[in-house]
Amino acid sequence: IHDTGETSTESRRHMSKVLRIVAPILLVIAAYSDQSYRIGFGLTWNMWLALFAVATAANLISLFWLCRDESPRALALRSLLLKIVLLPFSLPLLQYSYVLVYLFLSPHDFFESLRFIYEWLGLAYLSLLISSGYGITAAIRARNQGLSNPKATKLHIPMQFFPVADLVSSYKLYMHLRARDAARQPAAAIPSP
Repeated sequence: IHDTGETSTESRRHMSKVLRIVAPILLVIAAYSDQSYRIGFGLTWNMWLALFAVATAANLISLFWLCRDESPRALALRSLLLKIVLLPFSLPLLQYSYVLVYLFLSPHDFFESLRFIYEWLGLAYLSLLISSGYGITAAIRARNQGLSNPKATKLHIPMQFFPVADLVSSYKLYMHLRARDAARQPAAAIPSP
């Protein structure tokens, strides 16, 4: 009977690890399977929305339930990797923000253009927000564990809501936490007198 409990716990740990790995990959697949990127895999709009909803749910479950024991550095790395892979979605946010300003100055075909831009902006910003969850959580954990000061955390969190700035923030946070870990490693290896 005791062996069954250990097997069950080990099985849950394995499933947890699988979902933590699969969730970000599923987000990338959902983001890139949009018809606008011409690799739409023949998905209908409803199928794509369902895929994106599943990817969102998997990432939220992974972030708030399965990754609660991960180090801030591991979360920052996950955020950085997602930001790099989803960079093509951040760049259109900048481009279409400019187009929105242009549409207000020159309103011909305003509503048709606005519908197209709204779909692109919605997808891009939703991808940005989901991937930012890892960076925001990493910044908060780093602050709570004394690895980052509150002032730096107040800077990292808002940057996660803006295209390209989120990538810069994730990079800076990861490099800071990596340097902190490297500084602690030699100190731990030196025997005390």
